[in-house]
Amino acid sequence: ARPELCGRRYDFLFDKGIASKCKCWIYSPLEEGEIASRPKFSLGRDEFLAGLGCFHGVEGAKVGDRVGLAFTATVPVADMTGLIDVMPEIARNGYAFSDGCGVMGLGIAGTVRDVLGLDDVPGAVQVRIGGVKGMLVLKHGYPPDRIGVRPSMVKFRSRHRILEIKGHARARWGRNTRLFKELLLVMDSRGVPCNVFYRLQGRAGAEFALEHEPGARPDNLPKYLEDVRMRGKRSDGEYFSEDGLASIKAAMEKSKQKVNLRCQLTLMQGVIDEHGVLREGEVLVGNGAVVGNVLICRSPCLFPGDIQKAVAVPGRREEPFPFYSECL
Repeated sequence: ARPELCGRRYDFLFDKGIASKCKCWIYSPLEEGEIASRPKFSLGRDEFLAGLGCFHGVEGAKVGDRVGLAFTATVPVADMTGLIDVMPEIARNGYAFSDGCGVMGLGIAGTVRDVLGLDDVPGAVQVRIGGVKGMLVLKHGYPPDRIGVRPSMVKFRSRHRILEIKGHARARWGRNTRLFKELLLVMDSRGVPCNVFYRLQGRAGAEFALEHEPGARPDNLPKYLEDVRMRGKRSDGEYFSEDGLASIKAAMEKSKQKVNLRCQLTLMQGVIDEHGVLREGEVLVGNGAVVGNVLICRSPCLFPGDIQKAVAVPGRREEPFPFYSECL
């Protein structure tokens, strides 16, 4: 039965399952007296969905997710009718390494910069084009006003050809955060020894105490933590106040109840190497902003393959690499 809310009749439109916290979308076409002012909303539910695209062939559990793509907040940039190329996937050993990644020319990147009011041309953008979803990376030598999409980016068929931007590459450098439990579980399954986590937990406990002792730089964090917990002593040999010590112990106790291992993470949007300059196991982080051994993890991080060790290589001066300063 069609539910009635606030005097209007509604039809169930879609939901994304339990991942969307049990939310659902409902749709109410306009009544006869309202159609004249907003005719596009006079469509029934089935007509409305048909206007978004064709969902035949989409797995039942994914239909709600695919319909939801049309409800993503985006900024329209350009009409790409006749300007979209279909590119082959880059696949090895049954895996599509180009999953969700396409390319764009410098002219399109410049249009994105102008429409979004950016200071420079973005090296990569997250896009929607009807039923197409994924990332477009700036590729040197590609036709300026064209884009290339791969089959993995097409989630459902649609007649819409407007390039819409959901976001552009923007690094969030060195955020002070905590290792989340999913990441710890995956690291454990990859063979990281338990004593590594114990050391991190001990360091975190010492840092809680150091917050109450500004300027302290103890040489031995485990011993310092033991002195704080068992004797209430500061690094200079004096004792914490009763209130200060109670606050430290409360923070330590809380850290045992919930994962509270502090770390610094940099969040970046990642794309594949479209120019073939990286070797296996290498990554380019912000065009050389980070060099050396790095740990790369996806978000969300759920499977062992979502964490990879890599070597970050120095940046390159030739175009378009300077435009990759904000992406991985």
